[in-house]
Amino acid sequence: MTRMSGSGEERGRDACLAGMSEGEDHDPCCSARHPVRRGRPSSATEAERRRQVLDSLDAIYARSGMDGLSMNEVARHAGMSKRTLYAIFADRTALFVAYLERLKAEHLRPLGQEMDGAPVEARLRALLQPAPGGPGLHLPLSLLRAIVAEVPDRPELGARLVESACIEPGQTIRAELDRAAAAGEIVASDTGALAALLLDMARPSPLEALLAPDRVPDEAALERRFDLALEVFLSGIRPR
Repeated sequence: MTRMSGSGEERGRDACLAGMSEGEDHDPCCSARHPVRRGRPSSATEAERRRQVLDSLDAIYARSGMDGLSMNEVARHAGMSKRTLYAIFADRTALFVAYLERLKAEHLRPLGQEMDGAPVEARLRALLQPAPGGPGLHLPLSLLRAIVAEVPDRPELGARLVESACIEPGQTIRAELDRAAAAGEIVASDTGALAALLLDMARPSPLEALLAPDRVPDEAALERRFDLALEVFLSGIRPR
């Protein structure tokens, strides 16, 4: 048998990666007999491609639920080859984690200069209030269930989500509480503990919704909870 040249080996690996189905390992010894299937040339930046992929999750989930969220279908919907998709996200779980991290970034909105000098209640509301018209919690909770199942074998994923969903928001809130305490708007000896408390008050515990999908709160319920949480929280730390 004629030995394949180095360039032929590369083409064989490319074909394998471009054509692999969800759940298959990346096999560097894939046969070169498979034809090379190259994606269409694209001038999109990696950030734009990431956005296209993450945007696809909402549309696919709305149509087909979790069963439809295969890497093959995500690549098709995003208009790219699976090779390109796997170059952005190593696997489906990494894709799910990235979606949840983007969701956190969208919901924990940085404050603009127009909020300088605003009272602490207005600043916390602008920072944390649920955005209207969002995709809802069904997809994020479904992704979280899938990720939790992977955590025993991939603990770094759990640590990454804790950092993104709990530690980073807590640090942002703490900075606002430190600012308010320095201005005399609140009385606080441990703003770190207060920040963690506000997060727990403002957001419903995911446990109930994870275990009972029919009990996922809707947008109105999330808004009511946030309003009540902020009112009760601030009433306990404002100067008497």
